[in-house]
Amino acid sequence: MALRLCAVAVVVLLALAVAGCEGALTLTGERTTQSQGEHLGNVGGEVDVRIGSANGTGTRDIEFGYSDAVVEVEVTLQVQEGSVTLEFLGEDDQVTLTLEARGGEEVSGTGTMVTDAFGEGEYRITANKARGVAYHISYWIR
Repeated sequence: MALRLCAVAVVVLLALAVAGCEGALTLTGERTTQSQGEHLGNVGGEVDVRIGSANGTGTRDIEFGYSDAVVEVEVTLQVQEGSVTLEFLGEDDQVTLTLEARGGEEVSGTGTMVTDAFGEGEYRITANKARGVAYHISYWIR
């Protein structure tokens, strides 16, 4: 009986470990560039991301360098195969902009983000067997 309970406990722990790993974002061939500057008194910049393949869900940070700020974003997303969803987060992790592209599509939109005390803004990426992912973020600090 004790051996059976031990075996059941091991199976349950393994199942929980596998469930905990599901959804983790796996990226290959990621290349990110970021630039920031001032134009006509406004601070802004660009982030360009290229990913060879992606699968799962995870959050990413953008370093803006301004704490507790509102950031206007214009985003373009494209994917060659599979699907990708980007969700940009505002106050209290509220989704302020959602973009979803499927194989061969390009989509774009505008929204806002809020930076934390460290000057970082957060967005969520969800990919389903995606290949050839590219997105471009133009931003302005308010």
